[in-house]
Amino acid sequence: MARPKPEIELTKLLAIESTKEAQNLLKKHGIAKAKGYADLKNKLEQLYVQSDDKVAIEKEFAEIHPHRKWIIKNSEPEVQEKETVVEVEQKPETDNSKYGCGCGCGCGCGCRNRNSEIYSNFDSTSLNIAREATGISKSEFMIGAVALVSVVALTIVFASKNK
Repeated sequence: MARPKPEIELTKLLAIESTKEAQNLLKKHGIAKAKGYADLKNKLEQLYVQSDDKVAIEKEFAEIHPHRKWIIKNSEPEVQEKETVVEVEQKPETDNSKYGCGCGCGCGCGCRNRNSEIYSNFDSTSLNIAREATGISKSEFMIGAVALVSVVALTIVFASKNK
């Protein structure tokens, strides 16, 4: 049966492999010089636990790590440039130049007088969509619109007279 590998602690690695740098780090933070590897490991742990700025201590540990050059060399993130391709689809323009309007509806510029019906200058596409979604006929839709405008107008007239 294979024996499990022991876990390697960072402070133990620093104490054994970067002894001089670890002693200098303790000195920098005002901690007495360690007497051996075990004492150095314990003092590095104590330094970390008592520190208010854990990130700064971790950075200092990283600077004295015995394998820092290899880690930096082999763990540099790969920067991949992503190429963005934008495709623009151009719609063919309808030629309504013979009518002189340029409206693009393709009806031969019967926009305002198509099928003998008179249309106003607004775009009624949204009204047609709403009318078709409800399933009511065009004449019923127009009667409803006229009724709504009439109710609003009468409300305004009565409200202004009652003041």
